[in-house]
Amino acid sequence: MNAAPEHYVESERGSPHAVKTKTSRRLGSYYECDGNCIHYAAYSLCAHTIAVAELEDNTQTFISWYKLNKQKPASLSTLSQMDLPAGRGTKRTKSTQVRKGSVNSNKRAKTVVEGYIDHNSGPAVATAPTDSSVSRTQTGTQTQVPSTSAAPPNASVADKTALAPPKMQEGAFQIGLLQFCHQSVKKCYGCGQLLKMQRGDGQWHIPPAPNDLVIITAMRRPYWQNGVQKRGSPSNVYFHCRVECVRAIQAAFLPFLVIIPTVLRPHLLPVHNQHLAQELEMSI
Repeated sequence: MNAAPEHYVESERGSPHAVKTKTSRRLGSYYECDGNCIHYAAYSLCAHTIAVAELEDNTQTFISWYKLNKQKPASLSTLSQMDLPAGRGTKRTKSTQVRKGSVNSNKRAKTVVEGYIDHNSGPAVATAPTDSSVSRTQTGTQTQVPSTSAAPPNASVADKTALAPPKMQEGAFQIGLLQFCHQSVKKCYGCGQLLKMQRGDGQWHIPPAPNDLVIITAMRRPYWQNGVQKRGSPSNVYFHCRVECVRAIQAAFLPFLVIIPTVLRPHLLPVHNQHLAQELEMSI
């Protein structure tokens, strides 16, 4: 049996990644990255597989194949078990195998991290305090009134904690609302324009929907040290919910990689959903 064709793609973090070109009767032709790629582990897609598809002039076909066969929310259980030792979660000392003369019959390895996160929600771990939000009033039609302190009436304290953006992974993208982001978030990392409005009172105000939508990911911010440009550790960056803003920094950005956390969906208004459908071709 012939081995699958393999390409080595340069990595920013060290060793190159091995990408295999595979073919099956059911799935057709597709690409697999090695087990050290955190982006592939999460989404079954990464910059390395796209690079090989580009090399083989097969990008459009591969993306269409991915959307049909593999597109799904991030596999958090796979991510949680990356880089763990093979014997994770098991007790292998003799004293725990034999108790009171009998053999412990439960030999199945139990993983340390259980699948306690809803795979459809994306990560929902709070890492930053919330700042301001949009209050909603009902006067025949639904309108948004910018506010610097009030939270949506359907958002409890627990909701606001869960809705705070998590620490993102590089290559992962999710939708957020400015009212649940840290108060220091003010500028789009792509176009450089403001995400919030500063009025005469000197306070920062969140714009009305749908302009309070943001796309969140993680990037290594460049900095200079002793005349040499370096890159820091990955940290969250925020963009207007527009494709051109993200592509100003990441030219290979693909809108269908963006996920909407389940906990955020109840706080999206029809005007939000309309914008997401038009800008990112999302069906809510």
